[in-house]
Amino acid sequence: MTRGRTSKILSQADCRRLRQFQREHAQRLGVSIGLPQLRLSMGAPFSWETLQRALAGKPIWESYHEFIVAFLDRHMPSKVSSLFDFKSRASGEREEEETAEPIHRGFAMSRRDHLNKYMQERRARLRREGICVDCQKNEVKPDPEHPEKKHVTCADCRKARRDRLTANARQGALPFFSEATL
Repeated sequence: MTRGRTSKILSQADCRRLRQFQREHAQRLGVSIGLPQLRLSMGAPFSWETLQRALAGKPIWESYHEFIVAFLDRHMPSKVSSLFDFKSRASGEREEEETAEPIHRGFAMSRRDHLNKYMQERRARLRREGICVDCQKNEVKPDPEHPEKKHVTCADCRKARRDRLTANARQGALPFFSEATL
């Protein structure tokens, strides 16, 4: 087992992508930005000196390396041509490539992202099956008052939501100071 923290060197391609992000960010702002400003725009948990070492091709701690690579994967994808090929995207030719599970290095896709994606897929599946997305038990039936609306919640959950909204509206109507004291 090695002593201390493990280090990695940022690849040349990743260095180029990071420099490209710095240039594009500077063009959007209309001013040139240095490494401290680049670090702030990345929201990096390390100092600008570490960023300078990474761009110089020197080893940095593995956690910082993973942060930089994850940031680049999120904001500067390596396949830029597929993002801006609007004709093929509009025709639906590249649907399979985009819906495929993205390859992430390190911790690019956090647990929260996984959970959000799972919940979004689950709610979509419940809608297709006609099950209430709130209680996930009852079947969704059309509202007799508004038959044109396509509901995703059952009548009980809709009623509970309306009750909560009216209760919150009543609480919001109360004045901040109900009585003055001297």
